[in-house]
Amino acid sequence: MNGDGPAGSPAVELWNKIPSAVRDFIEVGGLLSLGVSIGLVCSKVGGPVMDAIGVVGTLVLFFAAGWLFLTRKVLKDHDSKALMVQSLFSAIFMMSCSMYCLILFEVLNVLSLDARWLNWKVALTGLVVLLIFVIPYYFCFLLLSNSDFTPRASALLAFLPTAVYLWAFYTITDSLPITGHSGSVTVMGISRLGVLGVTALAVTSGFGAVNCPRGYMIYFLRPVEDKDIETIERRLLKTLEMIASKKKRILIQEHEGRRK
Repeated sequence: MNGDGPAGSPAVELWNKIPSAVRDFIEVGGLLSLGVSIGLVCSKVGGPVMDAIGVVGTLVLFFAAGWLFLTRKVLKDHDSKALMVQSLFSAIFMMSCSMYCLILFEVLNVLSLDARWLNWKVALTGLVVLLIFVIPYYFCFLLLSNSDFTPRASALLAFLPTAVYLWAFYTITDSLPITGHSGSVTVMGISRLGVLGVTALAVTSGFGAVNCPRGYMIYFLRPVEDKDIETIERRLLKTLEMIASKKKRILIQEHEGRRK
């Protein structure tokens, strides 16, 4: 129900009076809290079936929270129907929240050890696959499809720039002191993503630390008015007159000294 229709219950009217940004925050936060609550409830019941329900329910609600956040906040002013883009964002959001939630479950001993370990491996592997393989490939596919290529040709040609990217990604990070050369794709991928991520954060943080004060320094400076300029000009003229007077006095004293 929206605020344009007839008056509803007081709760609905109160909800419609809340700013949209606050409502979006409450809805996304409610889905995230509900996902954590499902894990807690299923852990209290116990059993493999309840562990599976808790894991799946948590992931589904986290995915829905990511979808809602993207459509309500990021794409609020855009009429985008790219379901694949929304699905990839929601999947990344779901796995990231799931890994954070698993740390909380580990501390509180929620769900069984096997369920937590399986969920951790699935989320970690899914993140590596999406970040290293799927998203770069789909990015190249979108670039080609927006350049008058047919979808079939774009899907085939996208493998070439993706292969170049994977070669560059491996070559750039191969010389770095990265652990995880044991052959595990997940370990090697996480190591390289971690190094590049920390490097990117360091570069952007350094740029922001310098650019932000430079950009906002003007707000802390006192504006210069005409009377300030006139005051400084009078001081400058008085200083010049004083200097000229002292030079004249020195010349007179030197002249008198020569006469003596």
